[in-house]
Formats: sequence, C-alpha cells, structure tokens
Amino acid sequence: LGRHDDAVEIASQAKQLQPANPEVRFGYGIVLERIGKLPEAIAELDAAFALKPNHAAAKSLLAKTLLRHADALAADSQAGAEAFRARAVQLDPSLAAVANPI
Repeated sequence: LGRHDDAVEIASQAKQLQPANPEVRFGYGIVLERIGKLPEAIAELDAAFALKPNHAAAKSLLAKTLLRHADALAADSQAGAEAFRARAVQLDPSLAAVANPI
C-alpha cells in the first residue's frame, strides 16, 4: 500500500508544478483510478481531455472510469449512475453494449 501512497504523492506534486500539462493530469488520473478513487480520477482525466481534446488514451480511460463509477453508484443512485453511463457512451460509443446491458 505504501507504493500507492508514494505514487499519489508524486503525481500530486507533478500536478502542482504543471497543472496545465495534459500528460501530468492523465498520469494522476491513472494513479487515482488504480487505487479506486473514481470521482477524483474522473476529475483528472476530464482535465487531461479538456487540455488535449485529441488525447485518445485519456478519452478511453475517462469513459471506462465513468462506467466503473456508474456501476459503483448504481445501488445508491440509479439516476446518477445513468448519467455516468450516458457520458461514457458519448465518449466511447463502443461501450454501449456494456453500459446498457439488455
């Protein structure tokens, strides 16, 4: 677990030094997603994608993280979950089958 803490700290410091760098924001988003901090990961991936709209990896991971967060929210807020699923599919239409199971 200590390595995760180190990764979060390093990524956070990088963000403080270069908040407008899409790769830094993307890296921080990856770290946060890996440790399950989905709302925070979404914010960082959103920032990376906003800073560099053609960032395919950020777009893909953002869509998948939105979907994962929707699944986590589903028990508490179906409407909230649906909003995250809809955004995920908007970003990556190939996720439609996963986002909207029959």
